[in-house]
Amino acid sequence: MRSFYLALVLLVFTTACTKVTSIRYNPGYNNVLSKHQEVIILPPAAEVNTVDIGGKKKRVYNYEANLEQLIAAETNTDLQELGFNVKVMHRKDFHDLGIYDHYLRLRDTYDTARRELYQPLLWEESKAFAIANRLGESAIIVGKKTKSDIIIMVDYAGMVKTNGARALDLTLTLLTGHHNSSNNAESSLMIIGIIDAKTGNILWTNMSVDNKDLFSSAINNFSSQNNIDVKRLNKLIENIFKPLKKDLA
Repeated sequence: MRSFYLALVLLVFTTACTKVTSIRYNPGYNNVLSKHQEVIILPPAAEVNTVDIGGKKKRVYNYEANLEQLIAAETNTDLQELGFNVKVMHRKDFHDLGIYDHYLRLRDTYDTARRELYQPLLWEESKAFAIANRLGESAIIVGKKTKSDIIIMVDYAGMVKTNGARALDLTLTLLTGHHNSSNNAESSLMIIGIIDAKTGNILWTNMSVDNKDLFSSAINNFSSQNNIDVKRLNKLIENIFKPLKKDLA
């Protein structure tokens, strides 16, 4: 999700004369989901960067690993509320099943499709509600070996400004009396994809963005980091699944 920062900017632009959406789906997806119950969540992919006072980015790999576990757990909870039997998969599981290569190929194929589906982020509904992306044999093999009907893919990208960068933004805000949206201390973007493990078709995807300004971020720092992360992830996941819950009700 290298285009994360550009994506956050583009998301705010809509058109008054055309209905646009962040949802993508294959026609008839709800019929497929209503018939299948066994769901697996593939290991989520998280990319988090800190941004310093000079604008330089740095990956936070240890933090990403913990965040991926939280994402899987919170997604699991929401899917169970939708009535699915859910299993969270780990990379070791694919090694043990002898299909690690197929798992990697599925991940790569999906990443390519996801990038295509979210360029730009908002599509006209006539196009967004008629996708026909198929991920091929690896999705079917993973589904068969894991005895699952549905495969869930989760991608997360986050940006956190360092204390120095936050202090500079805060100073400029106080001096000028104006808050620039680019001064957000924390920004997050999540995309969840649902794949039919019987056919390899992408059935449904949606995305959500969360921004924290300097002042709310400062308040949140009094809480433990895990609690902050879980609250943010819950908000993102609930926003993503909200329209799906209505369709499957």
